[in-house]
Amino acid sequence: MPHIILCVFACLLTFNVVADDTVWEKVYSEGDTTAYVGKDDKTGLTQCKVETVTSASVDALVALNTDYQNLANWMETAIAVEQLQFNAPNDYVLHFIWDSPWPVKDRESVTHSRLSRNNDGSVSLKFVSENDLLATTEARVRIPLVEGFWHFIPQDSGGTKVVYQSMVDPGGDVPLWLVNLTVTEAPFKTVLNMHEQLQQEKYRTAVIDWL
Repeated sequence: MPHIILCVFACLLTFNVVADDTVWEKVYSEGDTTAYVGKDDKTGLTQCKVETVTSASVDALVALNTDYQNLANWMETAIAVEQLQFNAPNDYVLHFIWDSPWPVKDRESVTHSRLSRNNDGSVSLKFVSENDLLATTEARVRIPLVEGFWHFIPQDSGGTKVVYQSMVDPGGDVPLWLVNLTVTEAPFKTVLNMHEQLQQEKYRTAVIDWL
């Protein structure tokens, strides 16, 4: 797996699931998985969106995404994930460390995640940065802004549509070529990795009774 800094661009996502006036440009497509990039008019940041369809259930996707001990195995360039706070199964805070190629410093992020089940049976997993919960260190650069969501939408024909969108300010001095590479490639690879993880029985047979 190539070292692509700030996969967090993809792994940490836009906070509003509903209205979206962004003009999206398709950059990658493989099978049922497509990645787009677009500019956020308010911040000027480049954001990304990945859409896919899987035969897995909504509960399987919730189980995979809330299993923080396994996130570093499929979120592109994630080195480690630690749970800082546990308020409820659908309300928690995670600390991520992200690999970066030399000479750029590794990044880290602190995100507060909340999940909700909607009236149509879909599930939204939203998260946003909460940097006051952990002191910074000189070893890594703290990502100052993270906003995002996963949206898992059950399909009438069976399976689930997944929408994964991200907008991040990486902080520090980051080469433009590296930012562009991350925005277009890392989100796409993260979702492809997700498909592989969903083959595990503990996710395929998961039943979420706490949401």
